[in-house]
Amino acid sequence: MRAWVVEDNDQNFELVEFLLAEAGWEVARATSGAELRALAAAAVDAAPPDVVLLDMNLPDASGLDLIAAL
Repeated sequence: MRAWVVEDNDQNFELVEFLLAEAGWEVARATSGAELRALAAAAVDAAPPDVVLLDMNLPDASGLDLIAAL
């Protein structure tokens, strides 16, 4: 299973990554809206992630705007 975690706080990401990895998930991280868009563009030919965990208050984007764009 694959998860994309969009989180700009290192401590929050490390906790989520640890929990997901312990459960057998493959985790990719983005720290901004721009990084999420790049991650999505790079994955165009691949299967989408099973889940996207999205920070609602990113420095360059709203989480709601990003999920709509995906």
